[in-house]
Amino acid sequence: MDRYKKVLLGCTILTTLSSPAFADEFDPFVEFLVFGGIASLDAGDSTIRITSQETDQLVQTNENDWKAWTGQVGLGYVAQFAEELSSGEVDWFPIINPQINVYYLGGEDIEGDVWRFQDPNFNQADYSMKFHSTRLMFDLALTIAQIERLSIYAIGGLGIAWNEIDFNARSTEVCPIEDVSLNSNNDNSFAYEFGGGLTYAAFDSMAISLEYLYTGFNNIGLGDHNDDVNDQGLDVKASDIDIHSQAVLLGLRFAL
Repeated sequence: MDRYKKVLLGCTILTTLSSPAFADEFDPFVEFLVFGGIASLDAGDSTIRITSQETDQLVQTNENDWKAWTGQVGLGYVAQFAEELSSGEVDWFPIINPQINVYYLGGEDIEGDVWRFQDPNFNQADYSMKFHSTRLMFDLALTIAQIERLSIYAIGGLGIAWNEIDFNARSTEVCPIEDVSLNSNNDNSFAYEFGGGLTYAAFDSMAISLEYLYTGFNNIGLGDHNDDVNDQGLDVKASDIDIHSQAVLLGLRFAL
């Protein structure tokens, strides 16, 4: 199979290898991809309601740690987008690539400080959240430019995520509220992603890709109270748990 003699694969996109006359020879085809990489998790400006009178700010302290890991498998349909947008040795927007991808993300706790009443002067607790997510995404990738065997692409997508989250907070000072530990919660959420990358067609039917991907998980719910929380008379609820990730993935793509 010599399809990759005609096509450069991106991390979620393919670009042609042939001359500017490739439009007369290009045949759409299906491809399989598999990627893995590292990621960082960011809880942003999330808040949590402790009682009906108190809402606390969660201030992450490890948002720049790239200690999570991520994996991806998917199928795509490689189709021609533009036929004659060439300038010298550069082909512009030659390929569009809709894909169905499954991602997994996890392996790092989100940690930080708890500002009571959202006031930095009342930094009286630390928190830790375990977060794991599997998401199903419809991605659409577009090759921006291709020069011989090297190409650059952009990608964006929407989908649904199945998340597991555990929340624990521990007091660092003597205060009316002691430790808070919530039961693990499985919660579905809307997910979106966008990014871009480079690809190099190393072999006739396989290409190597490097990609950056930003992903957002909106409005994730925390778990129910456990007995210890109920004994304190607390009413812990998430006001706004929005988690984001940045990932760098290295992967392979195969023509089917």
